[in-house]
Amino acid sequence: MATENVHTDQSVPPIERAIGMAYYETESAEKISPEYLDEWKERTFRKEVFELFIEYFCIRQRVPFKELIGSVEKSILIRTLSQCKGCQKSAAKFLGIKYTTLNEKLKRYNINFEKKPF
Repeated sequence: MATENVHTDQSVPPIERAIGMAYYETESAEKISPEYLDEWKERTFRKEVFELFIEYFCIRQRVPFKELIGSVEKSILIRTLSQCKGCQKSAAKFLGIKYTTLNEKLKRYNINFEKKPF
């Protein structure tokens, strides 16, 4: 497939189509570093996931805002604690919040997580 046709071919995934356009629109593909493209792909993917999340929960399902934010926050807390092997101090640092704030949130959501021994 010719580079100049990549941006119009609808069978090419949107991210790949955009990358093809970026190469085509620059005079030399060397102007765009692979690191930049990887970062751009990640940002674009996150944006698409976020938009799908909003579409599903805020438009189709109409989940109340407070309930939606609460379940997202609870999931983040559980996943972070799991990654930190139950260490609240490490989890708070990772999340960028105070230890006491994390502790309050764990109590609010009734999350009991035991620290795993090393």
